[in-house]
Amino acid sequence: MAQPASSVKDQMFEPESVQKALVNTIIIGEFPFSVVEQDEVKEIIETKFSGFQVPSSEMISRDCAQLFMDEKLKLKSFVKTTKQRVCLSLDTWKSNQSVNYLCITAHFIDENWKLHKKIIGFSPISSDNGEEIGRVVENCLHDWEISNVLAISAGNASSYDAAISYLGSRLANPVLDGKFLRLKCLVELTNTMVKGVLKDYDKPIAHVRAMVRCVKQSPDRIRKFKQRAKEYGIVFKSLFTLDCPSRWTSTFEMLYMAEKFETVFKWLEKEDPTYINELSNTCGVPVHVNWEKVRTVIYFLHVLFLSNKKILGLHVTSNMFLDQIARIDFHLDNWGKSSLDFLSGSKERFMKALDLAWNYSAYWGDVENSNMLIYIASILDPRQKTDCMEEYFLNRKYKHDYTDEGVPTWKKKAEWVVAAAYDLFNEYVGMTGAQHQTAKFQSSGYMSYLYHYTGPTGLFQKRVVGFGGNVGCKSEIDIYLDEDFDEYDGFDVLLWWKVNSERFPVLSRMAKDVLAIPISAVALESDINVGGNLLDDFRSSLSPSMVEAVVCTQDWINKSNKQIKGKKGSTKLADKILKGINEQLEGGMSGCG
Repeated sequence: MAQPASSVKDQMFEPESVQKALVNTIIIGEFPFSVVEQDEVKEIIETKFSGFQVPSSEMISRDCAQLFMDEKLKLKSFVKTTKQRVCLSLDTWKSNQSVNYLCITAHFIDENWKLHKKIIGFSPISSDNGEEIGRVVENCLHDWEISNVLAISAGNASSYDAAISYLGSRLANPVLDGKFLRLKCLVELTNTMVKGVLKDYDKPIAHVRAMVRCVKQSPDRIRKFKQRAKEYGIVFKSLFTLDCPSRWTSTFEMLYMAEKFETVFKWLEKEDPTYINELSNTCGVPVHVNWEKVRTVIYFLHVLFLSNKKILGLHVTSNMFLDQIARIDFHLDNWGKSSLDFLSGSKERFMKALDLAWNYSAYWGDVENSNMLIYIASILDPRQKTDCMEEYFLNRKYKHDYTDEGVPTWKKKAEWVVAAAYDLFNEYVGMTGAQHQTAKFQSSGYMSYLYHYTGPTGLFQKRVVGFGGNVGCKSEIDIYLDEDFDEYDGFDVLLWWKVNSERFPVLSRMAKDVLAIPISAVALESDINVGGNLLDDFRSSLSPSMVEAVVCTQDWINKSNKQIKGKKGSTKLADKILKGINEQLEGGMSGCG
């Protein structure tokens, strides 16, 4: 009879395997190398793995450097087998040693239609000079032997404009002469807007933070608080948590939960004198107007919070970006309009909303001057094609505007977008040598279709004019845009293109590149940090080459195990490291790819 598989606790492991698992755990958990010299850590590991001797911090450092080189070779080989164009995102990090780092991330879809996001460079930069940043990126691409780049996402700083301009003149085979090379970062923009709103409402937020702290620090108060909440009929699974002020999503979550318990907080003010005294020593007890302002902040942050969660996932394709841009655009408009319902402070909030909406539109630029890849990516979603761009975004945004010729502005802008999609498709036709697929955009036919828009109902009639000419002359993009699509649950845009790649060999190659473009240049760990991206004390103390080694390797190996992070409490720390080692041994320590 076959024996059941053994668990880690009753298996014997070679010392080399345990040491590799320890190194992986230290990198993933962001522990300092010196953690192995703590007595509690050494004792718990050596007791668990009989015969294993915990190495010195110097040995751990050398192993980390070697692991970085090994994993880099694997990833370089994998990237070479992917014949698609690569998209990049650029982000700046700071250390407490007055050294800034440029984080370079590659985004691409492999031959199996799987999206990848890999940090390929974390290099020191001595200034914000655009040409210097451009050279750092150029050297990184040369090191990784990457020559085909479709787009680069970065923040709004002029230095990034200069860097991408520098790269545009040096990249081989830029698509449409680099016309779509520059992409801006949606998360940077939302963080900037959030930072301004949090500053405007800092007092009521500080009040709530003090109230939450006063409740959380007293077990007896927590017990009474929960009991009263149940008596008031408030349904909750858990209480609020204190936020990290530099991470605005945690501030939103704190406010969102605390607001539900407003009546309980008011009860506590009357029934607990010590609670009142503690609040008085901080920033005072909130009055009713403070809660109204808190609700204003919650309403503003909610849509941005949901948007951040969607666009910062590990496997997010670019077909959803236009939808998120549109949602935020309309949210800013609605936030301003809703301020007119308030009797106090409405004018101030309305003016703030107008300012945010103007800055938001100015950041992206007008359609014809923006990066059309955002719109084209939406078109490459077979559920949407041109509908999201036409109806949901352009028609709603420009419905009252007309050109000098009397043409509705949104229709003219839609025409520019579709024409750009055809230009891009023909570029890919030239790359593949399939000249018979060259497509001609029928401007008059498309505009004729748009004129069948029915107006107030927000609906289009069935398309009466196709995108292409005669059926026998239709190109892939004509056929794709003219086909109906029956939506179904569990739709996966990459799987759809994988299944249909034989029907659309040229268009699918274009889709594989475009669907990988990032609209966020911000790393997952820092997406919500309104103070910027900061390396911790340990990583700041390392040499630049070692910083790159630990940052890149952490990104490449076992991302799902980041919950082992934690550096407080020696016994707890030892337990976390032991847990991490066990997880690495159970998981086989698979690397990147």
